[in-house]
Amino acid sequence: MLTRRDETELSCSLLRITPPRKLLSELTHQGIDLTGWHVCRFLAFDVRAAGLEVEQTPTDRDPGHCSIFDINGESAGYPKKKARKLARRTHILTDEEIDILSQQ
Repeated sequence: MLTRRDETELSCSLLRITPPRKLLSELTHQGIDLTGWHVCRFLAFDVRAAGLEVEQTPTDRDPGHCSIFDINGESAGYPKKKARKLARRTHILTDEEIDILSQQ
């Protein structure tokens, strides 16, 4: 759940629109090495419980793209304390779970 130093939002994708395998293939298509990457699952409820907000922000490549941001907007960057709180509510998917969720 890390962002670059200057980023104010965290990207995610709606599972019902962008299955995990499609998300991973899109990253590969962009030339991103997937070594060290994980697919995580959390609910919008979890985002809000961490004091953050989630908004659908579709892109040409990912119609399920969403942005997670600080609802208070007090931070110039993404708030680390809230990111840690969201991370504790997040489940890292296994390869098997990725396959199952990609078939639904």
